[in-house]
Amino acid sequence: MIYAIINDNRVMGVREISEDEMPYIRGISQAVLEAESLPRMPKPGWKYDGKECFPDIPDITPRQARQAIVLNGYSIEYIDGVISSLPEPSRTLALIEWEYSTAFVRRNPLVDQIGFVLGLTPDQMDELWIFGGTL
Repeated sequence: MIYAIINDNRVMGVREISEDEMPYIRGISQAVLEAESLPRMPKPGWKYDGKECFPDIPDITPRQARQAIVLNGYSIEYIDGVISSLPEPSRTLALIEWEYSTAFVRRNPLVDQIGFVLGLTPDQMDELWIFGGTL
């Protein structure tokens, strides 16, 4: 079985651990998680908040987000349409985020909801965010 080894609230490694080695690894680790049972396969360097593992992706500015979206083939009008298609209250909350945020947070659940509507996987959304951070 594949496990994520956690120390200092970070994924330190993801690997197979034998039953013989497990007591030692548990003794020197903050947590040892069955990686295959998590929603996403974690990678070294990801954060751990006590419940889940996630990529450590910095926030980006609205300008960076909009430029990344356009450079990935989506128009701003299309994104406006995607937001308009969301059910309430998600639509209004997403519109407030889109129009008034000073930073776009990758872990915001609305980001995943819009990514899903766009047909993007969480890994693709991570890549979009990382790309946006370079602009």
